Amino acid sequence: LYTDEIFSLDVRLQMAIPEPGANLVGSLGLRAEIQGLSTDAFDSSVLFRDFIESGDVEQVGFLIAGLRWDTRDSQRSPYSGFELGALVDAPLVQREGKLGAVFTLLGSAAFGLPPIFHDGGDNQEENPPTDTLNFGFTHRMKAGHLPFTALPTLGGLETLRAYQEGRFRDDASWHASVEHRVWVIPRGFAITPSIRVERVGLAPFFEAGSVGGNGIDVFENEVRFSYGVGLRLLLERAAPFRVDIGWSKDGVNWSAGFGYTF
Repeated sequence: LYTDEIFSLDVRLQMAIPEPGANLVGSLGLRAEIQGLSTDAFDSSVLFRDFIESGDVEQVGFLIAGLRWDTRDSQRSPYSGFELGALVDAPLVQREGKLGAVFTLLGSAAFGLPPIFHDGGDNQEENPPTDTLNFGFTHRMKAGHLPFTALPTLGGLETLRAYQEGRFRDDASWHASVEHRVWVIPRGFAITPSIRVERVGLAPFFEAGSVGGNGIDVFENEVRFSYGVGLRLLLERAAPFRVDIGWSKDGVNWSAGFGYTF
């Protein structure tokens, strides 16, 4: 057994090109990260313990740059549109001056569906309740040298949610998901005089993905599946909170956080 602690801070600047409201969007940012691996069981083998301890605090800073074509009506909670883009994530400093990066190809799409538990709201509303069917896909590939903890992974908060964080890791990965976001309580309720839940919903999801030694073989390796359902609390359109519970061959896992997975 082992513990895996991650502390990170991500700051990014996004800009529509060549003018505000354009579909071409560029991004540039920095991420500070410290990851600590340690064994916490007396019966861990010496080889396993040495491997875990050698991966402790491998990297502390990343440069992030991306470019995408984005027609979605919202980046945080889209009801329609699609995005296609690429992202590079590179450690600023590595041991012995080695260089490397992770390149990501990504895409997502949102389609509005007829409502199930509500009437769709008023067209005059700024943010009427809208049920959607959402699709997402990512393909990540390593180039150069990277520490083990910086390799593409599947499992956890955003990918294969039925598996624990970082369950699968290799030089390349792909992940595909579909999620039906259904609003059950379209008008919400007040928690405190100053905090209100705008609406409450459910989100059944299904995911598939795999990892491999390179960008081609990854599509030939064993595919892992994850399925489940999530609770969605929309404080406002730009601030969705989610709790997901998923099932897989490994059993049951749950995760929670702000923002959708795609």
